[in-house]
Parts: sequence; C-alpha cells; structure tokens
Amino acid sequence: MNPEDKNQIEDTYNKYIVEGFIVDTSGNPVSNDKQEAFDVNMKNNIKESNRKLPVFVCKLDDGSVKYIVPVYGAGLWGPIWGYVAVNDNGSDIYGAYFSHEGETPGLGAEISKQKFQDQFKEKKIYVDGEFKSISVMKAGQKPTDGSEYVDAISGGTITSRGVQAMLKDCMTPYDAFFKKLQSGSFK
Repeated sequence: MNPEDKNQIEDTYNKYIVEGFIVDTSGNPVSNDKQEAFDVNMKNNIKESNRKLPVFVCKLDDGSVKYIVPVYGAGLWGPIWGYVAVNDNGSDIYGAYFSHEGETPGLGAEISKQKFQDQFKEKKIYVDGEFKSISVMKAGQKPTDGSEYVDAISGGTITSRGVQAMLKDCMTPYDAFFKKLQSGSFK
C-alpha cells in the first residue's frame, strides 16, 4: 500500500463510519470509543468468554444507516475474516465482505470475490423472530433449520463450511443488539 492509498482509505473510513462502539451480549453499549472498537483483536476476542462485540455505524450518501460487525474464523489453510453490514431494521444483511490468509486460489479463495459476497445481500438473519445465521450450502441443497442460505464454493467445501461457522460463531452473540435495532430500543 502506498501513502496515497492509505490516506484514501482513512478518508473513506472517516467519511462513512460515523460511530463505533462495543456492546455486550445483552445488546447494551459498554464503550462508545470508536478507536477501542476498531482495535478489538477478533482472533483473540473470539476465544474469550466475555467477548467484546464491536459495532461500526455506517451512514451512506443517501442517509441510510448500516451496522457493521466483524467476523473471524478458520478456513482450510488458515484464518478467514470479514465484515457483515446489517440494515438498520436489524433483521437483514445489506452486504458482506470476506478475505483470507491462504485459501487455495480458484477454490476457497473465492470467498474474497464479489460473486460469492453478493449472495449475502438481503438475506434475512431472523426467521419467525429467531436469529438464524446464514447457511452456506452445496448448490441445490437447502438448510433444514429454515435459515436463508447461499451457494457454497465448488471445490472449496472446507472454506465454505468455515464461512458458515464463522458467521454463526461471530453473529450469534449480537442477537440482543439486533433485536434492539428491530424494536427501535437501541439508544
């Protein structure tokens, strides 16, 4: 990354990320420090019994607000991570971004491609009022728990399962926060 890119990244972040905070598993804010939320080490945090749950508030040019939560997990060859943006209704996904350290090019590494990530747009994370993580399924299959799903990566089975586990492990603790967004009772 050259200095111009870094400055552009920081400017874009500061333009759209208007707030950052940490919530507890009851959905209550425990820190309103944007930098503290940014500095949470998800690799270490995921193993903690009393996890810090960072949330970033994004305000788009059209005035709409999205809540972004980081996710972290394991792929076939190493860590995978990303961010999931939830609409302000707290019940469906606006978008998702995933990356990896060393997944196989053309297979598991496809999680970092727009084609895979676009499948998550508008997926519901609540079914009949109950949190349901997005399933990542082999094409033609459907989950038995009623959750919404996306197509897994052909030839990237372990990485696809890693994305599914990462979403469930990292987003489930935000259940109370998402429900507060749904009811309009957050802040």
